[in-house]
Amino acid sequence: MSDRQWSDKTYGKPAQRGSSVNAQQLKLLAIILIVLGAALIIWGFNLSGSAANEVSRAFTGSSTDEVVYRYVAGAVSLAAGLFLFLRKK
Repeated sequence: MSDRQWSDKTYGKPAQRGSSVNAQQLKLLAIILIVLGAALIIWGFNLSGSAANEVSRAFTGSSTDEVVYRYVAGAVSLAAGLFLFLRKK
């Protein structure tokens, strides 16, 4: 066998390329995303009561972009974390 054949096979199985993520690492990532999402939503809620947001809401009728961005980012992060955590594999 040539060197190329030996380097591509390990005990008769093809070598895997790149790094694989195991289930434990996915669960850890899921928990981090859930915590991050919850923190962003709470942060957005706290910002919604700020003076700058109240002034913006008085003149424009809507919240500042900062509040909306945190709500959206928190919801996306929370949803992704829940998906990864509850996924069967």
